[in-house]
Amino acid sequence: MKKYIILILIILFSSQISFSNTIDYDYKDYDTYTLKNFDIFYNGELILDSKFDFNNDSIDDNILAFKNYGTGGFLDVYVVDGSKEDFTLLFNKTEIYKGKIKLLDKKIIIEYPTSLNNSISSLEISKETIFYKESEIQSILDTYIWYPEAIKSDTVYENPSKEILEQKFDAVGISMGIPPVILKAIALTESGMRQFKNGNPIISWDGGYGIMQITPTASQIQNGEYNIEKLKYDIDYNIKCGAIILLRKWGYAFSSRPVIPKINNSDPSILENWYFAIWAYNGWSESNNPNMIPYKFPSWTKTYAYQERVYEFMESYYNQKTNTFSANELPESGLPNSNNTYYLYDTHPINLLGQYQNNMFIARENLSLRDINLNKLSTISKGNLINVLSEPILLNGYFRAYIQDTTTNEKGYVAINWLDYIPNYIEGLKWKNNFSDISLSKKWNISLNGFVSLESFVDNFSLWNIEGNKYYKEDISIKCLSQSNNLSTFEIAPPFSYYKDQSTYIGIIDSNLKDIDNNSLKKDTYFIFDCIK
Repeated sequence: MKKYIILILIILFSSQISFSNTIDYDYKDYDTYTLKNFDIFYNGELILDSKFDFNNDSIDDNILAFKNYGTGGFLDVYVVDGSKEDFTLLFNKTEIYKGKIKLLDKKIIIEYPTSLNNSISSLEISKETIFYKESEIQSILDTYIWYPEAIKSDTVYENPSKEILEQKFDAVGISMGIPPVILKAIALTESGMRQFKNGNPIISWDGGYGIMQITPTASQIQNGEYNIEKLKYDIDYNIKCGAIILLRKWGYAFSSRPVIPKINNSDPSILENWYFAIWAYNGWSESNNPNMIPYKFPSWTKTYAYQERVYEFMESYYNQKTNTFSANELPESGLPNSNNTYYLYDTHPINLLGQYQNNMFIARENLSLRDINLNKLSTISKGNLINVLSEPILLNGYFRAYIQDTTTNEKGYVAINWLDYIPNYIEGLKWKNNFSDISLSKKWNISLNGFVSLESFVDNFSLWNIEGNKYYKEDISIKCLSQSNNLSTFEIAPPFSYYKDQSTYIGIIDSNLKDIDNNSLKKDTYFIFDCIK
């Protein structure tokens, strides 16, 4: 009979903010590593699989390390005796906060932060030191929040105002079906709601970037799953990545092998129902069990549970009433049973639904099209135009709308979290301006009458790429070239590198502005940019 260890590590989302599989929720939330008839289930990444003679018996031993993708960056290390037929541990250390590992001269070196200024300590493991070295390490970190250091650059960057930041969180939260106050409170917990410190991007010791502390692994960076420069400098991109991560944590409760429990009826508009997903954003770790606080790590003591602090910020900073579990409602130790449903009363709903019926949307990712019983019918391709036929209803943790894919004419239900709204749809609108034959080496300028702030223009302009009958909303760079009381000019840099041949872009003005001739650019005015490579 096989033995089992459950390693609850967390998978981080990819991206150019994108997914390799269809969303909702066909991907596997766990993987299995089998060694000597011993199965290790883990939700994360195997970052080290090596062998050397650890205990000097002339037989190589197995060295395994798994990395938690949550912002806690927990590291789990296993050293398995190679001379034994069964699974015999020579060393095992789990939940090493923001840990790194390396092998040096047949020793395992584990590094982790031990102070608020990112200084590090090392745990050196060998046969002679394994049983006493750890006890010599002194705890010098007496608080859980530690803000990462800023990595210096030549350019001085500033954080937007609190008002502008909150508008960004509101827009991302509503568009992705997440209560915005949750995203704001997570940002406060992770970075003090800052992208920059002393004019430079915030980057933690273990590679957590920006306002949401997105922490890609080496393989994710190598595979291009994240745009690292955008994580550093683009606040909107960083917030979107954080929202995607949280949304996937939410999905852990509804996968074929649940990682976190459900709460109540799994309505995502209820703040309290996100409790376990927020827990998992930092790391689905027993160190976030409130009943185990204070929690002693080798180098410091954690004084509160991550998700409890997030809910505290909702109340203290945003005056949002919330409710969390009492001590007797959670296990005394370890993790809550992921197959259970927990119940909280006196809950607080947030309105997440706008007008969906009879509007047009774009599929932001490859989406699963399902029937009313949630049987999968087909896959809607990223970029397909979607006609929403009914207002969304709650089905198994998601608000799902009955839609028609205009490319295939198939009908069914999709989760609205991955739909981008196209105001008034492109057909039937008159084009305000046409910019044709734009060289890929050039950027586009738009001039508007009167003083328009950069923040206002960024918030009210979006760019879409058209490929055949598909539409893709693009991440773009916008810079203000000049501003006066009479004229404001902005430079737009589309993502040319993504496309090989001629591309057509559509820019949407989503506000009542005026052009250089003082003509009104009403909400939903479009610009066409024909780009020839």
